[in-house]
Amino acid sequence: DAGDVDVLADQQGILGPSHSGANTIDLSGTRGATISTNLSTLVGQTYTLEFAFSKNPEVSAASAEVLLNNARLLLFTHNQRTTASSLNWQTTSVVFTATSAAAKLAFHSLMDGNAGVYLDTIQVGRRPHAPIIWVPPRTQTGAR
Repeated sequence: DAGDVDVLADQQGILGPSHSGANTIDLSGTRGATISTNLSTLVGQTYTLEFAFSKNPEVSAASAEVLLNNARLLLFTHNQRTTASSLNWQTTSVVFTATSAAAKLAFHSLMDGNAGVYLDTIQVGRRPHAPIIWVPPRTQTGAR
């Protein structure tokens, strides 16, 4: 959407392993970026966004936000020590309820410059509703 990202491959641009797969996104390529996707949703349905994040070892802390339809859904910061060989991945999740048939989900870097939040293993799924358990009432036996 804006800015630019770095797509880093294991052992090529990123020395530590990705959280999953073989690639990671640095949300700050040469400057902070915003990336987004459009989701098809069902009005009233709850969804869970889950993802893994780390940071470029060149900075002591890196922050970004998740936007849903241009409104902040989640602010997150990685301030744990990372090195080129140990990225100290963290995972988080956030629940949201759809208010329309489509939703714009975005990640926005809050960092200036070329070192920011690393993103990986991004997943969105419908939350199952809690099961409704019905227990039939007891009937009296032997009553006349």
